[in-house]
Amino acid sequence: MKPAIIVENISKQYRLGHTQSHTLAGLVSGAGRWAKRTLGELAQGKLPQLKTKSTSPTIWALKDVSLTIHPGEIVGIVGRNGNGKSTLLKVLSRITLPTSGKVKIRGQAASLLEVGTGFHPELTGRENVFLNGAIMGMGHRQIKDKLDEIVAFSEVGRFLDTPVKRYSSGMYVRLAFAVAAHLEPDILMVDEVLAVGDGAFQKKCLGKIQSVGGSNRTVLFVSHSLPTVRSICTRVILLDEGRVKMDGPTDEVLAAYNRMLQAPRTIANEGISWRLLHATGAVRVTSLTARDEAGAETWNFKQGQDVRIRLQYETFESVPSLGVFMILTSLQSGEVVTSVKSGLRNQALSIGDTGSVELTLPQVPLRAGEYALTIGLGDESGERRYDFLDNHQNLPWLCITSDDKELTQMGGYFSIPALFSHT
Repeated sequence: MKPAIIVENISKQYRLGHTQSHTLAGLVSGAGRWAKRTLGELAQGKLPQLKTKSTSPTIWALKDVSLTIHPGEIVGIVGRNGNGKSTLLKVLSRITLPTSGKVKIRGQAASLLEVGTGFHPELTGRENVFLNGAIMGMGHRQIKDKLDEIVAFSEVGRFLDTPVKRYSSGMYVRLAFAVAAHLEPDILMVDEVLAVGDGAFQKKCLGKIQSVGGSNRTVLFVSHSLPTVRSICTRVILLDEGRVKMDGPTDEVLAAYNRMLQAPRTIANEGISWRLLHATGAVRVTSLTARDEAGAETWNFKQGQDVRIRLQYETFESVPSLGVFMILTSLQSGEVVTSVKSGLRNQALSIGDTGSVELTLPQVPLRAGEYALTIGLGDESGERRYDFLDNHQNLPWLCITSDDKELTQMGGYFSIPALFSHT
């Protein structure tokens, strides 16, 4: 079977502080400005001046990326923020052109990369469904046959004839995903946009993605939700600084990704836009480490060992008090395993104040597995939230191992001492 996508040594360079436009409209607009400027100079008796090469600094969002993806594959793309995941999908979707390299795509591709992508705000939901279908090369009758399914899946039936500019972000995503998935593209590309929807809708979308992959169509899936990646993807591509760091089976690549995330780094501003959506940013976590009983930095523990998680923080706005909470989530199922919360200080903190918090889980009773962290700072009562970190900040996850393989196979999250008596 011929590959659905072939990527040959593509690179993408951006110039900092300079807006590039590689869309058709942008290129036409740029050509018009150049022609107007040149004609004006000629009318004044001047020779047109060649524009000198810009000396603005540049970055490579992608560098020499090569991939081959076959029909029926559901491929996850992971990596830290700013390492080229979304840029890769934009290049594959032809939203932007690569600086160098080639992309070959067989079949019709649909993409859902950000809220509102491909929708005209002045048109109604119904009109946008037909517009998107026409862009994908479908006839009016084909789209009409799918309309009822799209409306039922998106749950926006009451608002179908309302201009989409009045939709909430959740409604946008529901309708956009329903259109992209139900118009039966050969290739479906989905970025982190599904995080906007509620939990029930996300679960429905993931089921649809699995059915798309199972019908010999191809799915590319970018997400910070590693439980989701693990549950639906059999292959994962890890990007680091715009290059393919690893490409292989899901479990192997995610294990390598976690080792990468364990390297000490400053996280004061990492994923800051996501954090500010969920918190005020008044006090922020600047670093996060884990240590074993001997004080060595590690995220790998044996069942029954003490786990010490240490975070450092900095105050950016004055606050009346400080508290912390932490949630552990199974990386396998996405279920919350446990949570802890504590007030730390009932006195005010001023701008520039720093400090650290150490949380110890004594003789951790967790069974063997991988556990993702969600960490938050707030006031002592928990009513105000200052900072919120989860998988969007690429936090490492706890890896718990056990010598008792039989208990591991029995399942569950905790190993609780139990006494048995027999009569």
